[in-house]
Amino acid sequence: MKENKQISVEEYKQLRKEVGNWQIAIILFGVFILVLGGLLIAQGSRYFILMYASIAIMFGMASIGLFPLSRIVQSCDKVDPNLRKLKLNDVKVPKQYRNKRLLILGGGFLIVLLIFCSQFDFERGLNKPERVQTPSSLINHSTSSRIDDAKDVLEEGNANE
Repeated sequence: MKENKQISVEEYKQLRKEVGNWQIAIILFGVFILVLGGLLIAQGSRYFILMYASIAIMFGMASIGLFPLSRIVQSCDKVDPNLRKLKLNDVKVPKQYRNKRLLILGGGFLIVLLIFCSQFDFERGLNKPERVQTPSSLINHSTSSRIDDAKDVLEEGNANE
């Protein structure tokens, strides 16, 4: 049975620092994908949300170190050869970093879940109705007259066009 290596917090910080530039690039790409997905959703293409959410989760996981760090570290030329052999599974990660990673992953998953639930109408699927009618019992007389006035103004504006 293989024994886990114990590294100090300083060595772990050094490893994280050397991997940091790659993680920043991954995070920025994940943010770009998420923003692009958000724009598509805002334009009404709600079916893309699952694809973009899964891509964002994947890049988020990579950026917080749940994928083996050694794959990213091996692509860096300036890395100490001893650090290159380390894998995340071989290392007892200091507890403060492990908790932070899990917190970030849980928060990201919760955000994606909330985005999906906000776009999902459980009776009709992902296609929400175009307009929701307010029941007349909730509208008092003065409000309904203002709504009628606003409708008249809109109809006149449409007629002028």
